[in-house]
This record gives sequence, C-alpha cells and structure tokens, in this order.
Amino acid sequence: MSNQPSSYTRDRQLQELHQSAANLTQYACIVSARHIKDGVLRGQFNRDMAYYVRQVLSDVRNGKLRTDEAAWRLELEHKSLSRISLEVGGVIAGGFMTLTGIGLCYGSAMTLCSVGTPMIAHGANNIYENVANLARGRTDTAGPLKKVYRIAAVAAGGTENNGDVAYGSVDVLLSIYGFFRPVPKPGTWQLFIPIRTDYVPAYKLMNKGALLFEGVMSAWTAYLTYQTAQEAEK
Repeated sequence: MSNQPSSYTRDRQLQELHQSAANLTQYACIVSARHIKDGVLRGQFNRDMAYYVRQVLSDVRNGKLRTDEAAWRLELEHKSLSRISLEVGGVIAGGFMTLTGIGLCYGSAMTLCSVGTPMIAHGANNIYENVANLARGRTDTAGPLKKVYRIAAVAAGGTENNGDVAYGSVDVLLSIYGFFRPVPKPGTWQLFIPIRTDYVPAYKLMNKGALLFEGVMSAWTAYLTYQTAQEAEK
C-alpha cells in the first residue's frame, strides 16, 4: 500500500497552505502599518515578507519542501511576528504608563505620586523587559522591579511565580486606573478649586486607536497573569 497522500488530501493540504500564506501576508501588513511609520521602510518590509511567502510556495511546487514543512515555516514566521508585535506594543504601553505616572505626579503637585510613582516604575520595567526580549529573541526577561516582586514573594513563603502574579496584577490595576483617572475637560479653565464637573474619565478623551491598543495590551497582560497564576497553583 502506498504511503503517498491521495490526490484529494494533497489538494486540501495545498489549499490550506495557500490560505496560511495569505493570512501571513495580511498579518505582516497589519503589523507593519501598526509599528512602522516610515512609508518606504513599511513598503520594503511588506515586499520582503511577500517574497518570503512566494519562495516557500515555490519550493513546494518544485518539490524542495513538503507541504507540512512549508506550513510549519509559515506558522513559525507568524508566531515570530506576533511575538515581535506584542513586545513592541509592550514598549509603547510601558512608555504610556511612564508618561502617565509622570503626569500624575507633576500635574497634582506631587499629591498623586502614591499612584504615579508605581506607574513610572512599572512602565520603565515593562520597557526594559520588552526591549531586552526583542534584542535577545527571548520572551522571559525579568526586569529589576519584577525581580523585587519575586524576592518579596519568596520571602513571604511563596514562589517566584507568585511574585510574577503580583506584578502582573498590579500592572493591570495601574492600567485600569490610567483608563479611568479623572482628567480636565478640553477648554476647562480653573480659577481656584477644581470641581467634579470639570473632569472626565481619561478614556473618554482617547481616540479609538489608542483606546483599542491600551485595551488589547491590558487584556493580554491579564491573560498572561492568569496563566502564571494557574501554574503557581500546580
């Protein structure tokens, strides 16, 4: 009996492979539009990715690659792009959190530094971790602040995973506060004492793109924290 796949199976595998190729090309365009502002560089990135995808499909047609090998390569490239996109997003989100913390301290004449200082610390640590991950091709870098959480958790009788859960939980709470923190309405002029009607939640002044980005990054952090909590319970 032949071990070769049937004609129907080969056709189905090729169809799935072409769909994966199209999905990767489309996703690359989304990632480049999100993170590469220079039009020339963005176009070059998209062309390079399209060339890579065409080369993989060409190797399948010429018998240099099996369909399962080609599918694995495309999947690996998709995962790599996803990782890079999330880490770049983490750098940007960390920058936003740091600037928000600075704004809270400065804008409140230091009265809100009890929240602003942790925001600055978490934001700076997130920038450090994501930049290090991008530079080293890793996903497990622990910044100085996260290490402090781990040390505190172990000292309290827990594990390093418990420290990571605490770090992630605080990170999510700070992000939520950033969404709902009161900010002055545009055009509001204060004379002496600010009143409640002069302020609105920060999310109401964010454009849809920024709101979606912050929401996605907060949801991703919450998901990773939940996964770490599940591992800590084992």
